[in-house]
Amino acid sequence: MKIKPPETAGNLLQPVIELTREDNGHTQGQLLWKGYRKIALVFSIVILSMQTPGVTQPVYDINYGMLNFPDANKIHKEGVFGQTPGSKTLYTNVVSVNGQPIDCIITTIGVTNGRFEYPTGFCSGTIPFDFRNIQNCPTPDTPLVTLSNNEDRFFTPTFFFDNGGGNCRFKFEFILGGSYNDATDKGRAVILKNVMVNSYDIDGNVDCATPNPGVNQFNDFSGFNAAARATPGTMIQYSYNASTGMTRFTSMANCNIRDIKDPRTRIRVEYEYLQELDVVVGMTGRGRAFFMFDFGQGPSWTTQYLGAPVVDLNTQSSGDGYNNTTTLCSTPERVSRGVSNIRSVSNSVNEIIMSIQSSEIIDGHAELITTNIANPSAHVTLGAPFSGLVYFTLAGIDYQCQKIELLGMRNLSFSKRNGTAMTDPEAEQLLDSLVYFNSANSVGLRHFSLWLREGQVTSSYAFFDVYGGCILLSAAGSDLEARTTGREVRLQWTPADPANVRNWVLERSEAGGNWTSVAHGDIQARELPLLQLTDRPGRSGLYFYRVINADLSGNRWLSPQRSVRLDIPLRPLHIYPNPSPAGAITVMSGNEREVLMTDVSGRIVWQGWLKAGSNRLELGRLRPGVYVICSGSDRERLLIQ
Repeated sequence: MKIKPPETAGNLLQPVIELTREDNGHTQGQLLWKGYRKIALVFSIVILSMQTPGVTQPVYDINYGMLNFPDANKIHKEGVFGQTPGSKTLYTNVVSVNGQPIDCIITTIGVTNGRFEYPTGFCSGTIPFDFRNIQNCPTPDTPLVTLSNNEDRFFTPTFFFDNGGGNCRFKFEFILGGSYNDATDKGRAVILKNVMVNSYDIDGNVDCATPNPGVNQFNDFSGFNAAARATPGTMIQYSYNASTGMTRFTSMANCNIRDIKDPRTRIRVEYEYLQELDVVVGMTGRGRAFFMFDFGQGPSWTTQYLGAPVVDLNTQSSGDGYNNTTTLCSTPERVSRGVSNIRSVSNSVNEIIMSIQSSEIIDGHAELITTNIANPSAHVTLGAPFSGLVYFTLAGIDYQCQKIELLGMRNLSFSKRNGTAMTDPEAEQLLDSLVYFNSANSVGLRHFSLWLREGQVTSSYAFFDVYGGCILLSAAGSDLEARTTGREVRLQWTPADPANVRNWVLERSEAGGNWTSVAHGDIQARELPLLQLTDRPGRSGLYFYRVINADLSGNRWLSPQRSVRLDIPLRPLHIYPNPSPAGAITVMSGNEREVLMTDVSGRIVWQGWLKAGSNRLELGRLRPGVYVICSGSDRERLLIQ
């Protein structure tokens, strides 16, 4: 057998080989004298079976505590200060649960008919993407505007919308502290439990002495378990906004209420589980509009509640149970698992809605959602152009699916064709019948969000992740096991038909796609070898592994995917000398990690990766002053003299 790691080639003929992939990318071979024997799989040590390649995200109960978005913890990762479409802004340590910091990525999806803009009369020194009051500003207010109750921990975007009004859409994604990856602009997703979000000051923007009935601010939310408004006296009305698939909370006040925390212009949405949050802010007319989001309980008030339906795609799983994750292997994959996935407030479901990013559809009309794979007329194909209606019948009931593409998302809305609502059993039957199928079987992750609409409100999001595609030519392949031991991933596999295997490749992925080779080799002898490998990726993350075998005829056989979660604690940074004369510093790091250096205004002056051990940074171009070195939740001050 020849073992050929990616960077080096060895020629080891023993039947049992262990490979070790080091942090520096090199793979070393080590001979293990275990004899010629077939190893029976012990499934108790397999991290995940073929049907469940993903790991359920960890759940952190914040018990309706506060999340903080202060200016000091803000790092602009993509775009221009959060103000351009696709911009990504990272807030570190928005909350800590039992010592575990949680970060948040805010993506600016896009701004329509408006722009981010400073409030009139305020001093410079911050940005309108997340505005905060400036200390020692001589003119903090204007006659019509006051943000004196705005807090630095709030998320406070400020805008100017043009004639006819406009809006801006944001996405909040919660990740494990320090897990942000600049290459993918993603992090290790986590789920927060028991979250409250207050939105203050949903009103008009002119003086109440001269109200303007055509100018009203609004927020669109979805996925909440309940929403609260003031009682009595609320100035907020709600309706369903079909263009966003969200519940719109619109001000009935035609003028500016100066107290931003006035309960009449406040709403609070509550989430039992929250992995990601979409919100649209906007105004129905021209003018300035300021929005303040307070993640917490907020001031005490008397409330009236609006309930929401619930959907759970995998009621037989442990943990939060609303995710369903599976692997596509040439057969349709069910969107839901378990029973009793749906619970409405009044036994009345208007729509079941699925959504996916357009960029995740690789194979066009080869990818589809359907209730009947044998009936092409029931196929809702996912390729472009994505529009129109698909009609089908299920259990004697006529349904339709409307296809809408908006802001890079492809939405599928399933409802009764006659316009009446579904009962809970009917909605359950429809949901349980839905499958995803991809006749092209391409490799990649498809991440579907799914929710229900009942009247004017929608359910919390559930998520259906399907990993394609399996290239098995038959049931043959390789038995593969994966497990973590400290900083390492231990893998072992046995070719199902070694007498017919010519070569093999072990591949790894960090996102269910973009597979890279870890090691490969040729099988020359006809023994029944046990191959083992120790992989050290170097940093925390969710990793997928698979083995591809090629037979003597050149056909390829794919093993089931296995995935593991690798958690490598970040060790503190040590900087010396500090204070430092202009020139260079040495940073000692216990881990490979990304590091940012900012000045006191938050401007990034250096960004790069540190290796584990000693790192020398040249600072000759930096002016004397105070700087901050940031990595995950670590923040070290550096004084350059």
